[in-house]
Amino acid sequence: MKTLFVTATAQTLANYHTIWHLANHKTDIDHIVIISTEFSRKKNFVKHLTDLLQNNQQFQYSFVIQELFLPNGIEENDVFAIKSCIQDWLQHNKPKSVIFNVTGGTKLISIAQDQIALEYPNNIECLYQNMQGEIVWYARNNPDLRVFKIDRPSEIEIYMNAYGYQKVAKQTNLNKLPARQLEYALKILSYLQNDFDKASRFISFLNACCASHTMNDYPYTVKIEPRHLKFYQNWLIDLSQLSEPFMVYDDQTQQLTLDNEDDLTFIMGNWFEVLTGYQYLMAHLQKGMKLEIHASVDYTFNESPNEIDIAFVKDGYFHYVECKTVKWKDDTKTVNRNVSHLDSTGEVAGLGSKKTLVSLYPLPYKAKINAQNKDIYIVEGKQILDLNQYLTD
Repeated sequence: MKTLFVTATAQTLANYHTIWHLANHKTDIDHIVIISTEFSRKKNFVKHLTDLLQNNQQFQYSFVIQELFLPNGIEENDVFAIKSCIQDWLQHNKPKSVIFNVTGGTKLISIAQDQIALEYPNNIECLYQNMQGEIVWYARNNPDLRVFKIDRPSEIEIYMNAYGYQKVAKQTNLNKLPARQLEYALKILSYLQNDFDKASRFISFLNACCASHTMNDYPYTVKIEPRHLKFYQNWLIDLSQLSEPFMVYDDQTQQLTLDNEDDLTFIMGNWFEVLTGYQYLMAHLQKGMKLEIHASVDYTFNESPNEIDIAFVKDGYFHYVECKTVKWKDDTKTVNRNVSHLDSTGEVAGLGSKKTLVSLYPLPYKAKINAQNKDIYIVEGKQILDLNQYLTD
């Protein structure tokens, strides 16, 4: 048997990417040994990787998966004990050849594996995954056989499952969403392009109309006050004349009607997610890159529900985008709560994440500094009119 050793860590994807690459390059690995510790067991890192490998239908064959537990905290202080545990496993199972993935884990675990490989150079090799998304077979003399770009999957479910997050089954792929959603989003974009300040106020006005509905009965009808009709009546009529409108405005009664909760939720903000996701898609298509963009991704973690506004995978990085149409004014505290939520939810992708906050309204200065300190990229205000220049890097 050909066996790959990996160490269970918080960065499940680093292990998965290596396994994915090797499995798709005919390395004939049939056994995977997951080196674990008390800490990695407690944090469910072993379970996350095991579940990901066992439940993934993308591999052409299944692996025999075993766990090799390092007891008594030896991963932190005893390289000889670590070597003994690994050598005992090798002696008992007698694999034909072995690959040690020394990426992750403690330094002593990596050193122990490296020392064992030096003792058996004909049967054991070591590799690690660098920050450039490459596999490095560092003991190979031939430079042409030493460094390889990793082939990585692009499905967001894999990235979420790697950290114990479960995507709720519903259609989120932007290319497969109803055409009426994009039609509405692009219509609002045209208003923003024509008069950004007025259109922003119109969006806030629609949010307020929808937010005033506290009951679950539909259709929901709201009377529009004359002071608002002065500015927005033409746009209300225009939106009512879309091929499949989300709302209908009656200019005789000055009433706005929404048929169901899904339409109300879309008008209150989901349209902005679709618009932002669409611009991500177009920006990358212009560069010849096809991405699978997802909008309004519901997921659970420890049975607690949450949502990602926009998600996609590019070059092995999980991109997580939060979209907000709220008018912040100078409410730094509220913005910081959203920034902290984005930062914590962005942990869904571990170290391989890139987080962005796209806001219809500019953020307070202190909140922007807070976001920058958390490596959150900000797109705000009129920048959304030309998202391409901000979203292609």
